[in-house]
Amino acid sequence: MEIATKEANPEPGSEAASTIPPALTAADAFLLALGLGCVAGIVETGALAAAKVVLGRYTHLNPQIVWLAPLFYVLLFWVATALLLLLRTRWRGLPLLRALTFVAAFLATTGVLFLLSRLHRTAALVLALGVAAQASFMVPRIAGWLLPRTRGFALMAAAVPVFAFLALNGTYLLGERFGVTPLAAATRNAPSVLLIIWDTVRAASTSAYGYERETTPALERLAARGVVFANAFSTAPWTLPAHASMFTGLPPHRIAADWREPLEDGPPTIADVLRRAGYRTGGFVANRFYVSRESGLHRGFLRYAVFPVFSTIDLLTASALGRAIFNDVDWRRRLGLQQKPGRKYGDEVSAEFLDWLDRSHAERPFFAFLNYFDAHHPYLPPPPFDTLFGPLLPGRDPAMEEDRDWTARELQAEIDAYDGGIAYEDHELQWLLDALERRGLLDNTIVIVTSDHGEEFGEHDVFTHGNTLYDPALRVPLVMAGPGVPESMRVTHWVSTMDVAATIAHLTGVSEGNGLGGRSLARLWTGEPAAPDTLVAAVSYSSGHPERYPVSKGDLHAVLADPFKYIRGGDGAEELYDLRADAEERNDLHARPELRPVLDRLRSYLDATID
Repeated sequence: MEIATKEANPEPGSEAASTIPPALTAADAFLLALGLGCVAGIVETGALAAAKVVLGRYTHLNPQIVWLAPLFYVLLFWVATALLLLLRTRWRGLPLLRALTFVAAFLATTGVLFLLSRLHRTAALVLALGVAAQASFMVPRIAGWLLPRTRGFALMAAAVPVFAFLALNGTYLLGERFGVTPLAAATRNAPSVLLIIWDTVRAASTSAYGYERETTPALERLAARGVVFANAFSTAPWTLPAHASMFTGLPPHRIAADWREPLEDGPPTIADVLRRAGYRTGGFVANRFYVSRESGLHRGFLRYAVFPVFSTIDLLTASALGRAIFNDVDWRRRLGLQQKPGRKYGDEVSAEFLDWLDRSHAERPFFAFLNYFDAHHPYLPPPPFDTLFGPLLPGRDPAMEEDRDWTARELQAEIDAYDGGIAYEDHELQWLLDALERRGLLDNTIVIVTSDHGEEFGEHDVFTHGNTLYDPALRVPLVMAGPGVPESMRVTHWVSTMDVAATIAHLTGVSEGNGLGGRSLARLWTGEPAAPDTLVAAVSYSSGHPERYPVSKGDLHAVLADPFKYIRGGDGAEELYDLRADAEERNDLHARPELRPVLDRLRSYLDATID
């Protein structure tokens, strides 16, 4: 089937003959689209890689994008080719080669320009149109050379994403399969460890900590056969530094994990330590943004499952073109898509863990880290938990915009949905514990349930998290049970989640010379003198928030020494609260003359700690 227009008998060697492209068959058109699509995807992922390396940016994307982006463009260009062929049947004079070049160049250039967040979308489209026009005018000059080589070009271009797929997934598979071989023999009958982190769950919203709604009955049952820490504080009010501190035993100011930097390779993690001790280690993560491999938290895990190898939504968002539609809040509102694309629910995390547990080296104890994301905004738990504490609000916008006026009804709908997310995670906890018991593993498994940070719903006129160091963002649940842990014990001592790693190391017998920071919380039930701890928390400056938000004024630091909390803002402003007497932190005491010695002591401690 001949597609390209043939002008009537031009003289050989004439200027007209030199500019007329050879005939383009339908098969060649699809092959050319295949090659151009692969090149477009390779260029875009290369630009992403450059931005990541040179500018230190997170991509927050599925690593499978190295082959998904080319596949996205191939499919997109094939659709364009089919439409152009259909159009060609009605418009015989359509210059197919030029038209296909124009469309491919426009779409590919738009994808690359959309990576530039500071470039207005309209400007990007205008620039892309210019590039596409130039490409379509230039193509006849090389068509005589290119078209006879279309098949070879397409095959060579397609080989790159195929190799990327094999290399990426082969590395993961081989690392998991053969990583166990060189491990040391674990201590006979050593306990397994299940570390569950409920992302964004504050202690005040759990019934295990006195909340009037029954959000966490399973956590209460777990606490009845273990220890509940009534006053546990995170080291940071957002995900990455909080997880990193929990894994390393180090405070945020001693590690690099931050808004633009992953956890560095230097400090060992609890997964590193237990892997060296012979444990099979697995991480199963729902937070695709700051707990992925990009975060550095995967170190030490033989298996680290965050993204699927393939999903439709990951394919559709593999290009900046797709992300502009599916990740954009305004577009999602127009399309009625409230949920974040590719969100992983708790049942998927649980299933991934149990599948790994059943398939991997049952002769060894396991250390598993499970991150659940169902209480993170947008708060959209699955039925029936979406209406467990209140009806769905018509027209509800779960974007949780920070700089807007929330009505009491709107805010209550968000709290209802948040509580439903917590209840769903608690349901998954019970299902998981029952599954371990059916396998005969629960009695020899240390189970730890905690959170990385809390959430704010207008307390201090602030919403979500990562913005302040007030208690709603820092106070988290912490419950543990299993071998070496006493039953039915409530600890009121103020503790930091930074000590979770050292506690796990102590309970598994690998605490000597492991390089972890922190101190084992077992000291609080073994009779060791328990002088009050001095805890620290911090969050770095972050742009894009309302000016009234404390994090907009610079780095925030806090020191907690029972019963006081001292907060210093980036602008030098100081706050002091007595948390035992003022749990809601409404009465700032920093100007009280009688508390000047307390203020001086905590200020000095902070200065000495962060220097």
